[in-house]
Amino acid sequence: MNKLWPVAVLISGVLVTITSPDLLQSTMFGAVERAFTLSMTLLPSYVIWSGILELMTRSGLDGKVVKLASPVVGRLFPTEDEKTRATITMTFVANLLGMNGAATPLAVQATRLMDDGTGRATKSQVLFTVVNATSLSLVPTTVVALRLAHGSTNPSDIILPSLIVSIVATIMAVLFVKVLKR
Repeated sequence: MNKLWPVAVLISGVLVTITSPDLLQSTMFGAVERAFTLSMTLLPSYVIWSGILELMTRSGLDGKVVKLASPVVGRLFPTEDEKTRATITMTFVANLLGMNGAATPLAVQATRLMDDGTGRATKSQVLFTVVNATSLSLVPTTVVALRLAHGSTNPSDIILPSLIVSIVATIMAVLFVKVLKR
C-alpha cells in the first residue's frame, strides 16, 4: 500500500495535467480550502470534548467511571490487568461522548498494553478493535458538527437513530467475536 499510493497520486497528477491543466490548480486549492474549513468546523467540538476528558482525569472522575464500568469491561476483557482495563474503559467513554478523535490515542495505548509480543493480535485486541469500531456513542459529536456545518436545520436529529444502531452493532460485534473465538 505504501508504494501504491504515491504511484496513484503521480499517475493522477500526470493525467490531470495532460487532460485539464487549467483545472489542476483550482481543484487543488479548492480541495485544500474545503479540508481547512472542515477542520475548523470540527476543531471546537474536539477541543470541548478533549477538555471534558481532561477535566474527568484531573478531578478523579475517570477513576469512578472505570470503577462503575469495571463489571462489564472485566467480563469482556478478563485476562487484562487493571491498568489496561482502565485504558479500555476510558476509550469507550471517549467514544460514548462522541470524542472519537480523543479516543484514538487511548485506543492505541490500550492496544499496546494488550500486546503479548508474539506479533499476532490477541483475542482481547480483536474484541477491543471490533467493539471500538462500532463506536457506541451517546452523542455523535462529529456527525452533528458536520450536519451543522452543512446547513442542517436540525443537526441533532441523528442522535437517537445513531444510538440505536450503535447499540445493536456493538452487541452484534461482541456476540460475533465471542462465537468465532470458540
